[in-house]
Amino acid sequence: MAICGMDAGPRPLVLCVSGGSDSVALLLLVSQEKYGWHLHVLHFNHGLRPESASEESFVEGLALSADAKFHLRRADGARLKSAAGGMQAAARAWRRQEALQLLESLEGSAASGSGAVLLAHHADDQVETQLLKLLRGGHLARLSGMNLMEGRFARPLLGIRKQELQAFLKSVGQEWKEDASNQEPVYQRNRIRLQLVPLLTELIGGEDALHGRFEALAEQSEQLSSMLDDACKEVGGPSFPESFGEHEAGAAEAQEVQRVLDISSFGQLSEMVRQELLWRFVATGCGNMLSYPAVRAIAAGLASKNSSEPFTWPLGSGWQLRKLAAKPELVLSHKEESEEEAWIVEDLRVRRNFTPGLSLRVSRDGTLESHSEAAENSCRFLLDLPLNATVVLRGAKPGDRFCPGLSSRARAIKLTYFLHREMKVPREARYGWPVIAIQAPKLPEVVAAVLPSFAAGDFSATNFSRSPVLVEVAWTEPWPGLATEKSQPELSAVSRGPEPNSLRPTNP
Repeated sequence: MAICGMDAGPRPLVLCVSGGSDSVALLLLVSQEKYGWHLHVLHFNHGLRPESASEESFVEGLALSADAKFHLRRADGARLKSAAGGMQAAARAWRRQEALQLLESLEGSAASGSGAVLLAHHADDQVETQLLKLLRGGHLARLSGMNLMEGRFARPLLGIRKQELQAFLKSVGQEWKEDASNQEPVYQRNRIRLQLVPLLTELIGGEDALHGRFEALAEQSEQLSSMLDDACKEVGGPSFPESFGEHEAGAAEAQEVQRVLDISSFGQLSEMVRQELLWRFVATGCGNMLSYPAVRAIAAGLASKNSSEPFTWPLGSGWQLRKLAAKPELVLSHKEESEEEAWIVEDLRVRRNFTPGLSLRVSRDGTLESHSEAAENSCRFLLDLPLNATVVLRGAKPGDRFCPGLSSRARAIKLTYFLHREMKVPREARYGWPVIAIQAPKLPEVVAAVLPSFAAGDFSATNFSRSPVLVEVAWTEPWPGLATEKSQPELSAVSRGPEPNSLRPTNP
């Protein structure tokens, strides 16, 4: 614990204990130290598993044995599942917020010094985190993994492997609880731990060799990060978001920081420094960590021959990065800053619930050929909708399901999965991506996902009746990094099939 900078004295330490071997070992190791710390065990019940109640009792007993005060926090499982950005991100943000609030309340005591929240991440978690960052397109300067200290959070076990922690617990006769969901290859991190890490360990020649490779990667990544930090300071750019991990990605309240970036001198900087400034600007402004491909695409848009033109880049969770036409500036704006528009078209109710950069046109009856030529960077398609339906242009959100519309036998899948895998939408832009939703009996809510000049639609929405509705979505500002040519994205063999006549690209 000394390496985490925790001096002796009556300071509060909040230990997040789930009941698994990692956090149980953390509690036992910290409770053996004789530094006069005030220990508080914080347990989270997410309301998602039937065994949660028994885990509560188990951790409460551990806290009593360790002479630590027990604190319990329960979440609304249904709310976590439907949260923007996904269940895991929402649960992580909730745990961090609750832990910080508890720590701050404990520090309010006059007798207490400055404390910390202790997390049980270990060396194996570090390797998994680095692999996750690689797979998600992380920048080379940010592949060092988790920090020992991050704001008010400390990870004193980062240098210890899981098998060593479990061996310690067995040596003292201490039991722990196993979360069965950790053995299910459902989430990406689980698959990395259960499938990818064992394969890499075998190929590289053992665990020591694997950890050695990733420790070397972390050192080189930190060196590059330091060089870029110096370069950003020289031009007065945003500082690195040191407390970034304490906020939910995409949260509007993440930090009170700069949300306008002057790019008038971008042309004088190296490409890597430009990209770093963009990443820091977005990360500090709205809490969104852009992948390297996204940063590269935005930087390329600024350096192109059309760099003086305005554009919009969706960041997810209601955030957008906008290039202004009148000034050489980038602006971060949030969905809540724009008002919803609503109007009537014959029997149809139409709503546009989206930030600037997109326009929506809806009309009843006719065919694609009977209407005037579509505008540049727009997509038009026909939907067969019943009378009095409501047509909404909105952003994709957690829980949305979608049937690609290429076959009557196609099954509904997660919309965000389809956007990323089939329509090549950047991973960080999936939530909030423009979709057409319909509010009508017997119809799915999301019936079309749109790109410039192309739309993919739900099969059931194109065969409901014979009342064709023309829908046109136009990009009034270009979105860098997206294909705008009049062509259909290459679809996988799983979803490829005959295309319905009522839904097709602008120029087939």
